Amino acid sequence: MFTGDVRYLRDAQFAEDASPMAHPVRPASYMKIDNFYTLTVYEKGSEVIRMYHTLLGEAGFRAGTDLYFQRHDGQAVTCDDFFQAMSDANPGCDIGALKNWYSQAGTPTVICERAYDADAKTYSLTLTQVLPATPDTGGDGAKAAQLIPVKVGLVDASTGKDLDVSSGVVTVTSAGSTSTCAPCPGDAGSVVLRLNDTSATFTFTGVDAEPVPSVLRGFSAPVRLTMDPPLGADELLFQLAHDSDPFNRWEAAQKMAREIMRRAIEATYKEGQTALAADEVVVEAVTNDAAFGKFVDACRGIFKDAAANTVDRAWVEEALSFPGVGSLVQELKPIDPLAVHTVCKKFTEQFAKACGDEIEACYRTCTTEAKTLSTYAVDEDQTSRRSLMGYCMRMMAACGHGGDDAAELTEAAASATNMTETVAALGALNRHPTAKAARDAAFAAFKAKWADDNNVICTYLSLVAGNSGYGSSPLDEVKATMADESVYSHKIPNKFYSLVGGFARGNTAGFHAEDGSGYTFLADCLLSMDKTNAIAASRLAKPFTEWRLYDAKRQSQMKGEIDRILKAEPSPNMFEIMTKSLA
Repeated sequence: MFTGDVRYLRDAQFAEDASPMAHPVRPASYMKIDNFYTLTVYEKGSEVIRMYHTLLGEAGFRAGTDLYFQRHDGQAVTCDDFFQAMSDANPGCDIGALKNWYSQAGTPTVICERAYDADAKTYSLTLTQVLPATPDTGGDGAKAAQLIPVKVGLVDASTGKDLDVSSGVVTVTSAGSTSTCAPCPGDAGSVVLRLNDTSATFTFTGVDAEPVPSVLRGFSAPVRLTMDPPLGADELLFQLAHDSDPFNRWEAAQKMAREIMRRAIEATYKEGQTALAADEVVVEAVTNDAAFGKFVDACRGIFKDAAANTVDRAWVEEALSFPGVGSLVQELKPIDPLAVHTVCKKFTEQFAKACGDEIEACYRTCTTEAKTLSTYAVDEDQTSRRSLMGYCMRMMAACGHGGDDAAELTEAAASATNMTETVAALGALNRHPTAKAARDAAFAAFKAKWADDNNVICTYLSLVAGNSGYGSSPLDEVKATMADESVYSHKIPNKFYSLVGGFARGNTAGFHAEDGSGYTFLADCLLSMDKTNAIAASRLAKPFTEWRLYDAKRQSQMKGEIDRILKAEPSPNMFEIMTKSLA
């Protein structure tokens, strides 16, 4: 699903944009080119390419690529060459400010102010772009407005249908007078607002009643969107049920879950507190939230539709996989990551319990359907079924389904006929709060079966890295696995990425342990790997660059490890990342 790409971009690349490592898609300078195989260059860079497509349309984008290959096939070319081909092939479309995306770092915020005038029957959206200061060269100075395509629709609040915005008049008012509105061929319910100025107001005429706005459809630009006033819980539920845009339906579910968790965090954590709130206090904060019951009711209906196969099952898996610790920490910084982790864990647990009957019904339906299949296929029906089944297993595990034996999940791992379902079952057992013995047995069987396949063993190492700990330190198992020469070797970078990187990036409880042991472990691993493979080591140093996101104690612990790495006279690759992280 495309929404999975958006989740990854927001959780990882947006974090890079907000860190000391922020740099433009086309960096102006570097110390080691190896350090610029980055999320910004590749992930954000690909989003810039997609914006060309959004702004120019299918035909215009195709004309641009045809001209690009005609001019440059077999040549070494630049971003400017690609831009020029796109521009020359579409002479009536001014995309000049799109070039600013290549030279300016940071994630833009688009503030969308909405207003309805009942007397004039107009609906206005005022878009304002805010470009953050960044630590790269020149990044703290004034920045030029970037061309931002914002695809929008207006949804009738009484029928849930898109209003026809293609045939009406949309007036545009902006200081620079260069922002415009463009239709979406074949989609009468959407238009693209081309924000080419710092701020512009787009006014839709002939709107008989106040609609529910659907803004940034299809994630038309890699920006943070702030609605003013924010969409309320009822509007988000309406959007979840009726918006024709799959991305904004997904976004509605994400926003509701995010807001419930954010309020629970704010209710149970105060800056400077030395002890985490008790689990029962966190549970109460989640379940007593005014929006929690409404959200659960809406999702029960979605699960029923998924069981009946009347909704895209892969979309359900994505929409109801909720924001994680990394995403929330970016919003609430500086904060204790374990406080956020506790709320995320308890929210998922309580949601899974509240929707337990519907989730189990989905799982039964998926397993029954799987038994009727004679062959494995990579097609839409089977892929979406496997996605939903894996999601159901994760949710069942989160609320302790099956008790200590977790017999159903264990059987799913043992009887799975493909790697997707096997890994999904093992991942679910990793989340189970009490099934340690069952989980360990399933992991041992998987390891023994695939011991001679390094690619699959990397998957095993990633699973080990994400273990829940079952009351003990997750780090203990990671260290024990690292010492097991039958599965781990420091000489194989992919195994290093899977085990050490998986732990540092995906195991909040272990990496951010109160005693700082997770940070010490990562620093030790980086120093060791840096001696033999500086590129591999530097690629896993990024978690330390995010030290400003966390509470004062963890900031001190992480900075201490950064200082220790620098005193060891590391490679130029590592030196660049560590020194920039302290800038």
